[in-house]
Amino acid sequence: MKEIPLTLARLVAPLAVTLLAVPVGCGDGDEQDDDTTPGDDDTTPGDDDTTPDDDTTPDDDDTTPDDDSAADDDSAADDDSAADDDSAADDDTTPDDDDTGISEEDATLAGELWGLMADYTTWSAPEGWPTDPWLSEGHSGMWVEAYFNTELAGWDEAVTPTAPEGSIAVKENFGTEEADTLMALTVMWKQAGYNPTGNDWFWATFGPGGSVEAAGRVDMCIDCHSAADADYVFTATPP
Repeated sequence: MKEIPLTLARLVAPLAVTLLAVPVGCGDGDEQDDDTTPGDDDTTPGDDDTTPDDDTTPDDDDTTPDDDSAADDDSAADDDSAADDDSAADDDTTPDDDDTGISEEDATLAGELWGLMADYTTWSAPEGWPTDPWLSEGHSGMWVEAYFNTELAGWDEAVTPTAPEGSIAVKENFGTEEADTLMALTVMWKQAGYNPTGNDWFWATFGPGGSVEAAGRVDMCIDCHSAADADYVFTATPP
């Protein structure tokens, strides 16, 4: 009877050791691994959870200024073309005085003269001159007809060597003897102090509608009329 407990003890002792060893190495440990080992889904930062690629990385559309800069280039081009247009507009609006060589002073005087001769067709023809158009070599073969205003018509060169201030002579220039097409009006006007070396005559050529084609100290007119009877005025015979 005393040997049975010993035998049981010998049998039970290894079993107890084995049973004690099993919990230490299995159940609790496995559960701890599952709970504490960081899983990919739980703790390891995933691409979807933490990587800011999609949300924070600036998109090309948002940050790349290509389109805006292209727009700037377009606007710059527009500005350049606008500048070209502006320069083209400047060329179009260049005063006619620059094209014809007429000074601002002479253009102003021509405008004043045009107003003074508005009723020239009521003026008288020079005494002894034809009353119908005649062929004038001095006016490039045009057919001309002349009119003197009151100041010039009443001038007596035998008494006064120079025509009075304000004298105006107008010549109509026609392309044919029938005088059916007025080509130009050539005019001389006495303006005190305008051109002392040319006896103060102001010369002008107008188109039929009043456009100023020449004005001022016109050499061709001065050269021709320097051979006149008195003070650049042809009195005895028409030129």
